[in-house]
Amino acid sequence: MRAQAESADLLAYHVHRVDGTSNPHFLYHVVNPAFVSHWSKITVRSDPDVVLSMFGSGSFWTTEAFRAIAAMEEPFPMYMEIYLPTLAHHLGFRVRDFGEQNRFVRVLKDETGYVDQAREEGAWTLHPVKRLWDK
Repeated sequence: MRAQAESADLLAYHVHRVDGTSNPHFLYHVVNPAFVSHWSKITVRSDPDVVLSMFGSGSFWTTEAFRAIAAMEEPFPMYMEIYLPTLAHHLGFRVRDFGEQNRFVRVLKDETGYVDQAREEGAWTLHPVKRLWDK
């Protein structure tokens, strides 16, 4: 299982580091001094500046990580796809992505016509599927 192979507490699609980039969600938050200082206050990591992003649908969490995140109060509204992986990281949990499965999860293109092919190629999930398909 990928979670075991990666020693992951959180597996999600398209996990990547966005601090220091032009990622629009990061840029929206980084202008808020409270966003920047928040991670310094809670991190167990040596680098409090790390900000991660993930695709919000279809993540896998260990029970320990899920409970720790659920117990935290969001200090101010944050974009979920940045807040969750970044919080998990700064609380000391190992955040990794689904690797080869990422290719089956996209943002814009309707994948309805690709369902059967994706199954044959070993997809665990497919996104987005916007309508019913004929078998």
